Amino acid sequence: MWPLLVARSASVTLFGGVAIAGRRSLRIPARVFGLAAVCGVIDMLANALYLLAAQQGPLSLVVTLSSLYPASTVLLARVILKERLNPWQLTGVGCALAAVVLIVTGGR
Repeated sequence: MWPLLVARSASVTLFGGVAIAGRRSLRIPARVFGLAAVCGVIDMLANALYLLAAQQGPLSLVVTLSSLYPASTVLLARVILKERLNPWQLTGVGCALAAVVLIVTGGR
């Protein structure tokens, strides 16, 4: 987990340095703090699980499945923001889902 600790330490240091250099406040409104904390925990969990999967599982499978994250962003935009998907996006999501099925089943 050292890579995650180093990456987070570097980002906090850089973010703090930019805020101090720009003389900006580091305060977060109370309403936003909870959401930011939950997002941070989910991000760290995702990175930790990816790191463990890359160490424990077949790298080709882990990298292939993790590269499908843009499809989840499109689906979340559809579900949460009620955005409409154009035909190209629907085709892309369908192909991504078919790829996941093929990967999981081993192409059988």
